[in-house]
Amino acid sequence: MPAVQLARLKTQVYEISWLFTRPDEFCAAVNRLLQTYADVLFREGKAVKPVSLLEMYHVPSLVLRQMRLQIGQLCLENPQAALGVVDALLADPHLEVKLLGAGLLGFIPLEPPLNLENRLSDGLTRYQDPSVREALLDEGTARLRRDRPARMLDLAAAFLNRERSQEKATGLQLLARLAREDHFENLPAVFNMISPLFGRFSVDLQSDLLALLLVLARKSQNELVFFLRQMLSLHPSPALKRFTRRSLASFPPAVQSALRLILQQI
Repeated sequence: MPAVQLARLKTQVYEISWLFTRPDEFCAAVNRLLQTYADVLFREGKAVKPVSLLEMYHVPSLVLRQMRLQIGQLCLENPQAALGVVDALLADPHLEVKLLGAGLLGFIPLEPPLNLENRLSDGLTRYQDPSVREALLDEGTARLRRDRPARMLDLAAAFLNRERSQEKATGLQLLARLAREDHFENLPAVFNMISPLFGRFSVDLQSDLLALLLVLARKSQNELVFFLRQMLSLHPSPALKRFTRRSLASFPPAVQSALRLILQQI
């Protein structure tokens, strides 16, 4: 099969759009379309990465990107139908179909309320495949991050309040995505939400906590240092001090210097 022809692909996606209000049939049509590009991927070395344990069509990234853009417009025009489509796509056993469904969540309008957070919460709880989770976190939350940051904070808080470390980690990952947004400035809310984690410090959360702290350092080094000074003073546990020392090299020089001084004083 020749390389992907964008004009032909656009026509193919347009031709299945009339099924958009019938989720199961639309999902089946998406699968048939992906099957027509399945052989291209292995030959051209453009398979979706990373490798997944889910069934895969191995389609080029161009195919998924164009499908997401065109079908995303349908989500904008008919958000109620879009919810059913997303549910059907996420329930499909194929990686690429799930990725498409996750990406489409980021196109669905937030008004009137359509329980978008419920679907994100369900998806992030149910699906453990790294690629699907990344798509939900990066693409599925795009509209929440941009248009309703307060609702994104509430979604993160719901995960942080759960008992399992894996779900708390998801809350930290959501906060990191939100904090990266240029327009987001509500750092006190983020600090308040993560402060309980320092009182009962868990090594299972170290990686995601550090990733968030580095994002916050890029936002405001002074606020981060002030916060970490408080946490280390209130909760000077060996585990927290060890985490701070091991993380020093990841922070900007000014933060490193401040944290070294704090560690010497506690």
